[in-house]
Amino acid sequence: MLEHLNIEPISQDSFDDGNSSTFKTSSEVIQKVMNVPMCAVISILRSNGYNDIHDETSLCIDEERLGVFAEAYVRKMKIYFTRSLQNISSLPRKERSDYNKFVKLFKKKGVKEPKIWKNDIDIDHLKEVFVERVKEETEERYSSRSGMQFLISSDVLINRILTYRLFEQEPFIKEEKHINFSDMLIS
Repeated sequence: MLEHLNIEPISQDSFDDGNSSTFKTSSEVIQKVMNVPMCAVISILRSNGYNDIHDETSLCIDEERLGVFAEAYVRKMKIYFTRSLQNISSLPRKERSDYNKFVKLFKKKGVKEPKIWKNDIDIDHLKEVFVERVKEETEERYSSRSGMQFLISSDVLINRILTYRLFEQEPFIKEEKHINFSDMLIS
């Protein structure tokens, strides 16, 4: 016998996994902003104890996990800065221009020509810009996707349905009915 199925309106709170953070993004967005292969993103997650990411488009990276990627991004940019500085005289024009833009954006106030990463580059500002780019990309990618709210809502609805008991504990007993076709023909 079927029990009454109580369908509740779904609110944004339904998507909360217990964390107090409200922002979530996907590994797909992280990959794009960091400009690294997906295996690098997954590796960073695993090395920080997050083994539960199975869908690259799932909004499952909260602000705490995003901090892990901000640190990884800083390490990547430190390598970029150091190598560019070492080879500054042999950089092609485009690469030199990109390097100069990077330095202009992220050098600490009062520094004319950055030479030492830790002393001359504003790492906090670099992290802030990374997080902002992730948030912008997430907003662009997921809020404009038609039907995204429906997809998320349907997943939550399916989970709720699966957790309800649709049948009583007793085994389902089929009621057999015999239909007499001759009775139907007479009417």
